[in-house]
Amino acid sequence: RTGAQPPLPLRRRQPTQRHPTLRPSPPEGSSPCGFRIAAPDCYVLTDCTGTAGSGCPEDKSGCDGDYSCTGITFAGLTCQGYRLPTEAEWEYAARAGTTTGTYNGTSTLTGRTEPNPVLDPIAWWAGDSPSGVEPVKAKEPNDWGLYDILGNVDQWVWDEYGQYPTSPVTDPTGPTDAPGRRIYRGGAWYAAAGSVRAAARTPPDGNYRGAALGFRLVISKP
Repeated sequence: RTGAQPPLPLRRRQPTQRHPTLRPSPPEGSSPCGFRIAAPDCYVLTDCTGTAGSGCPEDKSGCDGDYSCTGITFAGLTCQGYRLPTEAEWEYAARAGTTTGTYNGTSTLTGRTEPNPVLDPIAWWAGDSPSGVEPVKAKEPNDWGLYDILGNVDQWVWDEYGQYPTSPVTDPTGPTDAPGRRIYRGGAWYAAAGSVRAAARTPPDGNYRGAALGFRLVISKP
């Protein structure tokens, strides 16, 4: 269910190989990403105010417009539009059939500065990234061809933060009692080694935006 594209930083810049531009535009139907996409909607936004795409001048690295929606309905995993992966889908893709801490093995080191033979070949992290987000596809991909699935930028997923179920589930989409606290996964360029692994998860502030937080779109196979 996942594509092999690198994650897109949520920080808005001029189009370059390093940082794709994500400029909000009035959605065709409704998309939480602010893109126009020619596909059936996976999300329906409700109770929206303001003007979509406002407050994003070219000389700014962020947006401060007045567009806001308080309701969102997910059409489910069978929708044919682009969407955020669920937490389970993201981890399944990140592992690519492996069961170790990363797809390159398990690191016994957890700090920020020491060389790390497990992470250094596959991820930008605190011990290997000097100043910030790095160009994509500079490290080794996993066996399913996914680059930067660990490190470089954290990746936003659909699930709200909560404890894992205590019994087996199939295709979970997360709890519904933590609105605005959607998880991000994968670790970022400034993260310690212990946070750059397939099982690591972070409960964010729902209003947070930054240069080290991005997302990776998926589309369900028909």
